[in-house]
Amino acid sequence: IHARLTTAVRGVVDDPETADRIRQMGLDPLSSTPEELRARVLRDRTFYAPIVQASGVQQD
Repeated sequence: IHARLTTAVRGVVDDPETADRIRQMGLDPLSSTPEELRARVLRDRTFYAPIVQASGVQQD
């Protein structure tokens, strides 16, 4: 299921018209494997955690 879903999403994101619409929204059209996404989330979490803590933001 993961492989089929990854392939389907990649096909949509790689479509030039869809990619242009994504860019128009101010985003970067990226597709990745579940493993690549997990690694990115972990890197981002490590990067942003001290910033969030220093800001004093509290979860409701």
